[in-house]
Amino acid sequence: MSYTSVYYYALIALTVGLYYALKKQYRWIILLVSSMIFYALIIQSPFQMALFAAVIVISWFSGKLIEQHPDRRTLWTGLVLSLLPLLAVRLDAWQVMYLHGSARLLVPAGISFFSLQAAAYLVDIYNGKIQAQKNLLRYALFIAWFPQIIQGPIPRYEQLADQLNQGHDYDTDRFMKGIQLIIWGFFLKFMIA
Repeated sequence: MSYTSVYYYALIALTVGLYYALKKQYRWIILLVSSMIFYALIIQSPFQMALFAAVIVISWFSGKLIEQHPDRRTLWTGLVLSLLPLLAVRLDAWQVMYLHGSARLLVPAGISFFSLQAAAYLVDIYNGKIQAQKNLLRYALFIAWFPQIIQGPIPRYEQLADQLNQGHDYDTDRFMKGIQLIIWGFFLKFMIA
């Protein structure tokens, strides 16, 4: 599923409908479920989904450890563990391309985005800019948020977390502006890119 497919827009419509049908305190859950469905449909690989989940769990747990023990060793351990899948994929892809002349490796979609996003989260905790998210599923939503996981941008936790975790009231003006932005982005994607 790509950002320009009819299925993507069907997922958005379903997500928006369910989002406003739920009570505010549960709306983040539909965002998480939609994000995971989107990612699973893109990769269609249990191994890659497990790798994605591993990066989420490892970086979440590392964030909690860094908050409790803010030393360089804890930070570097968390960074290495969170970035290891990205480094392994990139190294293997490089070796395969230059040693064998073709790529046999399927790189997980968005691995650079979600790995670097997790790393930035850990650095921000270490630097005291944010507190570690206590809820694993809320953190998973931050990493997996489907409108940005494949093509970015890579948001900072403090820029996105509150927007995702608090329920928003329906506002027709904001909704219409959002539709206009989607149409404009669609135009730019097809006509300019």
